Amino acid sequence: MMRFQYFLIILLLFIFQRGFSQSSLGAWYIYNGSFFVKEKTELFFETQIRLREITSNKEEIFFRPIFIHHFNSKWNGGLGYTYHINFADASSGDNDKSSHENRIILQAQIYTPAGKTNIQHRLRLEQRWITSTASDTETRQRFRYRLQAKVPINSSKIEKGVFFVNVYNELFINLQDGLDFDQNRIYLAPG
Repeated sequence: MMRFQYFLIILLLFIFQRGFSQSSLGAWYIYNGSFFVKEKTELFFETQIRLREITSNKEEIFFRPIFIHHFNSKWNGGLGYTYHINFADASSGDNDKSSHENRIILQAQIYTPAGKTNIQHRLRLEQRWITSTASDTETRQRFRYRLQAKVPINSSKIEKGVFFVNVYNELFINLQDGLDFDQNRIYLAPG
């Protein structure tokens, strides 16, 4: 019976995402990994391939390594780099809109437990250099704030074998020429 409930939750999340997102169904393929190079220093990797359709029509590809130093169990700081490629929509026939982006990242993550829920605040500052095939390099700055909660469902804490829900909301604010709202990402997934 529990397996059916899990399947139903996943199905409803898929339907909800499909009903309130873009008009076509795309895919984000993500790899995250990390390892400690010293007792308190971690190397984190993130790689994503984002497609406009399930298996074709590339939208974005990026690779992001970040060195993270854990000051204590409540917070850490990181310095990283991102190489980002944005592809023009192949269905539009306009291949001049592709761009390459280099980013330097400075971030802090703060952890605050709330009962059995793990809450994380991530503050990230990005210095961005964007080069398109049709123009020179443009420099931009962006601030990101993410509030994330991981809630265990069948246990009092998250550990191996525990079913949980991960939810976050991330705000993106452009900093050049005053403060300018860029985007808001909402994420909900079982784990």
